[in-house]
Amino acid sequence: MSRACKGTLRRLAVAEYKSPLRMATPVRRAFLVVLLVLPHGCQHRLERPALPTYPVRGKIVTSGTMPIGGCVQFEPAKNGLNYLAQGVIDAEGQFSLQVPYIDRVLPGATEGPHAVRVLLPLKQGGKPVPIEGTFLVEARENEFTIQMPNVPAM
Repeated sequence: MSRACKGTLRRLAVAEYKSPLRMATPVRRAFLVVLLVLPHGCQHRLERPALPTYPVRGKIVTSGTMPIGGCVQFEPAKNGLNYLAQGVIDAEGQFSLQVPYIDRVLPGATEGPHAVRVLLPLKQGGKPVPIEGTFLVEARENEFTIQMPNVPAM
């Protein structure tokens, strides 16, 4: 086939080509627009509303064995287990609290009185040790020193 013939065929092919949007009815056009816009709207994640939380950190003091790797739990008088704040105890006995909420982790704890317990690490028995009294978390930065009773060795 000659060059002239090939060029003519190309021009005819381009002239007969119709854009899918030109051939589409208004309903099809709207559907295509929705398909192009929809992925952009799905990238925004909705968060469930949560109660405000306030920073809480502290230190465990004990004359017995420090529960390194154990967990401090602050259970609020209101909303109980839905807003249970917890933090891991490090080698110096320090901890900071977080609330594992439905779709995210909230820093700190909710405002109000809390019952406190220390969950011992598994190598120390893994049992909960209740701490006497209540601890009041206020709408500011909070710091607590928790006196842990001696726990008999396993």
